[in-house]
Amino acid sequence: MALKSAAQFKQAMSTVQSVLVVLRPNPSVDEIVASLAIASNLRRSDKQVRVVSQNFSAPTALNFLPATTEIKPSIGQLQDLTISIQLPNDGLENIHHEIIDGKLVINVTPKSGTISAQNLTTNQSPFRFDAIIVVGAQDLASLGATYSQNTTLFNAVPVIAIDYSPAHEQFGHINLIDITLSSVCEVVYALFSENNESITQPTAQLLLTGMIAATQSFKTRAVNARTLQTASALISLGADRELTVHNLFRQRTVAALKLWGAALSHLQSDAQQPLMWSTLTREDFARAGAAESDLQDLMSELIHTAPHAKVFALIFEHPTNLGEVVITIDAQRPYNAQRLVSGFVGWTGTADQTTVRIQNTTLSDVLQKVSNVLRAKMRE
Repeated sequence: MALKSAAQFKQAMSTVQSVLVVLRPNPSVDEIVASLAIASNLRRSDKQVRVVSQNFSAPTALNFLPATTEIKPSIGQLQDLTISIQLPNDGLENIHHEIIDGKLVINVTPKSGTISAQNLTTNQSPFRFDAIIVVGAQDLASLGATYSQNTTLFNAVPVIAIDYSPAHEQFGHINLIDITLSSVCEVVYALFSENNESITQPTAQLLLTGMIAATQSFKTRAVNARTLQTASALISLGADRELTVHNLFRQRTVAALKLWGAALSHLQSDAQQPLMWSTLTREDFARAGAAESDLQDLMSELIHTAPHAKVFALIFEHPTNLGEVVITIDAQRPYNAQRLVSGFVGWTGTADQTTVRIQNTTLSDVLQKVSNVLRAKMRE
């Protein structure tokens, strides 16, 4: 991330009062806590901030971070519409309103004479937000309805993108992208450091949590000396590593354990290559009483049960979105998860773990395609 970009971010934030921070649907733990760290930092500068992720539900593993309740499932109101009516000199006899067939009907009765359409004017207020910060999304389309239903806002105000993925489309007016870092939270820490922003203990806890989640407690290939130095700095600021590890990796709900059991029972392997995969149906989620968030850390746990496997694929029907099938690929060296799914549209993630969401399909169709693609790509 260039110093110029960090300075541009600081300058942009100095000129705004209300900021919208946006995450994609089903954001990662790293993206969630990075957005909260940004929001906290901006509020310390007396900015108004709203953090949004479509239909957001916080993972239970993050219950130890009360700030997750700040993330809203929708943007809400963007503008006020003002209706002005030039009144006759003797004023009004009556005014009332009602909603008919989804329309607001306002009835205005003057004391004398009439009020015509020429007496009426309308005006829209400025947008509620002065700037948008997009955290962890590689393109605007991946933000779902948050973007598709509010394109006028995205076209009207500055957009700042923060990410570490090499697949990022650089869609922001300011792009804070550093592909040499391990997580979005490490990018945010670098941004704060370059702009000499002080980091409070709660913010340090958020950033360390994101780094630990994104690197599976510093086990992925993205970890380097700079990553460890950043983690050490955050711990010196009061972040509790043991608290984070305990909540992210050592606590399991009954629903999560049931779902993991279903995944283990469906586990399959390839006889020719170090490839394993498992599937989960919508019925598996229902029987376990589980949500997608209960899959957190399932990949690494399953891989640890079969150390000979270098690539693991989890393919599941989304528990609530009918027709959506999700593919998550976990790859260890020499394989690269991004390359393995490069033939699919709309993937997000890193070389270690990448996710693809496919709409209007079936589990059986996706399973056949994924197994064929992975076998072919692993032979290249």
